[in-house]
Amino acid sequence: MKKFLIHSIVLLAVQSFAQSGLNDIIIFSDYLVDQNNYHDALKELHRVLCFSKETDIWGQVYFKMGLCYRELGDNTKSIEMFNTAQNYTSSNDQLFEIITAKASGYIVLENYSLAQLELLSLLQKPIDEVKKKNIYFLLFISAVYAKNWPKANEFLSDYNRLNDKECFPRLNNILKKTETSKTKNPNVAKWLSTFIPGSGQLYAGEYKNFANSLILNCLNLTANISLFAAGDTSGAVWYYLFITDRFYRGGRYQAEQSVYRVRDEQNENIQREILNVLNNYPAFTSTSNN
Repeated sequence: MKKFLIHSIVLLAVQSFAQSGLNDIIIFSDYLVDQNNYHDALKELHRVLCFSKETDIWGQVYFKMGLCYRELGDNTKSIEMFNTAQNYTSSNDQLFEIITAKASGYIVLENYSLAQLELLSLLQKPIDEVKKKNIYFLLFISAVYAKNWPKANEFLSDYNRLNDKECFPRLNNILKKTETSKTKNPNVAKWLSTFIPGSGQLYAGEYKNFANSLILNCLNLTANISLFAAGDTSGAVWYYLFITDRFYRGGRYQAEQSVYRVRDEQNENIQREILNVLNNYPAFTSTSNN
């Protein structure tokens, strides 16, 4: 009995010393991170995982590893670490940190749908109002990068509701413009150019391309008529097949693409305008850096 008691005391002392040593390694890894030495910090954190049998700290360790990989620019690996950290975490506060960090990684990887799914899952958990505001702010940012203006408007409205005020009047004005702007139909542009070459580009708002398409098609048609009038039927047919028809079909295709180009340009301008407003907002600057 006496030997068993001594053995137990020694074992507890060894475990306590080992746990203290692991905490020292974690503190040292934090120091390395502060020195921007992420590779060595990862080595230290790997040591903790090797020597620790207590899974309670694994969530914290994997989360720190995810942050290191993110700083190294490896967002795919960082998300992998965040997913593992999530499996070993039960605290809502830690889950909030892990999932928001993971969502930021998805935004960087341009996987906006997954980012939004992760953030929306957090809203199902018992979290305070401040965290909810941060979640809706991140949701809004993900929608802006995705150029999904209805969703951006929805998330901004939720963010304003939690703050009991309109936090960004300029943003609301910008988003209202997206509601009132008419979306051009690429099929309409294509069919317009079917009947009048260049009219689809005019409909889309590309006036230079409208003039180019109209002039080139008129010149080709004039050349065809001239060849027929001169009695060169075979030359007219070959010219039509290899020149006139190709330009005509290309004009129809380009009319369709004109709508997409103008739409993309409009979305880029709206996104740029919103980001210019957000760049003066401290919370966004902090999120972007993360």
